[in-house]
Amino acid sequence: MKKSIFTLIIATFILSCSKNETNTLANATQRSGINTDYKKMAPYAEGTDELTGIELETLQVVDDSLINTQAGWQFYDSKFSGTAHPGLQQYIGYVVLSQKDIIGLAASHPADTTYQALLVKYVNALAETKYIGYCTLYHALKYTNDPLYRKTKAVEILEYAEDDSFQDDANSNAGAPEDILTGVNKNYAYIDSLTVMAH
Repeated sequence: MKKSIFTLIIATFILSCSKNETNTLANATQRSGINTDYKKMAPYAEGTDELTGIELETLQVVDDSLINTQAGWQFYDSKFSGTAHPGLQQYIGYVVLSQKDIIGLAASHPADTTYQALLVKYVNALAETKYIGYCTLYHALKYTNDPLYRKTKAVEILEYAEDDSFQDDANSNAGAPEDILTGVNKNYAYIDSLTVMAH
């Protein structure tokens, strides 16, 4: 379970930080009736034990900012690099899309080209690094304005999902907490939604 250590350590932290979302984001998603399951999911980022010194510093800055400030998505977006370790790309993508709720903002403002561009940027990066946060990927794709892009990316994600054993590994771990397993299984249920999107 190479992804489990980082995921489980960060999961509790992220879930507690999600309570600090700004009222603007919360109100926008509530008004539009958007399913916000993606905000409750763990990051499912790859382990980060191979990060370079600069990447570790970036990870620390991102974590500190989630704890200590109400920095907006722009701050986290500025920390993203497409050449960084996949785990760091995945984590920042998760923070921008889910915790800073670009998904909800794009859903509430579908004509906003900035939000659309961010959805595409992060879906591309996450799919390229074989990100297993299927709930986040599904919701991000759902609110992109290009049906062909949605379908193509859903197919790409489903291709690598076939080889993903994280859910099986988690469920076979006798010591895994029930709430963690419930979250994992809920995340993986979104593979069915991606399958529908791909057709």
